[in-house]
Amino acid sequence: MSKYNLQSVSFALIVLILVLMGQTESTVGQRITAPDDVKETSLIANTLKVKEDNIRTPQFVNSEPRRTQTGLGERLILSLEPEPIRRTEPPPEINASSAYVKELGADRALFEKNIDKRWPLASITKLMTAVIAGENIKPEQKIVINENAVSTVGYSGNFQIGETFSTSDLIKAMLIISSNDAAVALADFYGYEEFINLMRNKALNIGMFNSVFFDPAGLSILNQTTIPDLERLVNYISQNHPSVFEILSERGANILELKSGEERFIPANNRFAGRHDFNGGKTGYTDEARGNLVSIFKFNGKRFLIIVFGTENRFDETEKLYDWLKRNI
Repeated sequence: MSKYNLQSVSFALIVLILVLMGQTESTVGQRITAPDDVKETSLIANTLKVKEDNIRTPQFVNSEPRRTQTGLGERLILSLEPEPIRRTEPPPEINASSAYVKELGADRALFEKNIDKRWPLASITKLMTAVIAGENIKPEQKIVINENAVSTVGYSGNFQIGETFSTSDLIKAMLIISSNDAAVALADFYGYEEFINLMRNKALNIGMFNSVFFDPAGLSILNQTTIPDLERLVNYISQNHPSVFEILSERGANILELKSGEERFIPANNRFAGRHDFNGGKTGYTDEARGNLVSIFKFNGKRFLIIVFGTENRFDETEKLYDWLKRNI
């Protein structure tokens, strides 16, 4: 064979080798990238159907789809077009100084606004007054309404000097119609200053370190708390004195004047009282605090705490937060 023929054959072999190598690389590249185009491969589509059946569709924006442990499985799932999901709508505009929504017992709140801001409690103070009276005065104890109680500013409950009621009935009047007279009568019976000290000590014992108490009715602007502290009080009452919120969930209650035997109906001053989903709550209002409201609602078998401080429309603001909660839980 001549030198020129040998060179021609060698050149042809080199070209053939390069062509074969190019086809191999192309085939390998197709195998690597094939899973990205799942619609063109029936086998991959069937695999995706199996994977899809085992995927739990996320219900909220921040949820992540479950992925398999293998790289291939993960890539197949990520190539799926997600099904429509229910997105969490933004919370409503709340015209309150502070506000809060949380499932009782849960770790995280659903809504927060200025929760660490200290605010006058107003008549929400009476939740602590009910705790101290319930723990330190016998429920059947007869308590005479004195002049100091009747002269107290605010709701009276139609009490008169010299009338006698049991501790339990005065607690009902204090909670349901927010009677300042009943609150002062309870404190006076025990000893006013000693009663206030018990309120302060109880606050410290249950972790209400940003709260202060100066009177049993909530008339003083110095009676102040934060939303986290109030939540601690709500939790304490729910665990140790559940009857307090049971009383507060009713449209009203009958109390008995012991001297005359006259029964008196005390109507609730809470718009939510008597609703099937309302598990109790306490109103509060002074000129400085404006409208305060703490409420517990039961929805889908769970109990939710809603608090608003410093608003002119405490019931409307609470209702807006509750409606938002129901649409997004």
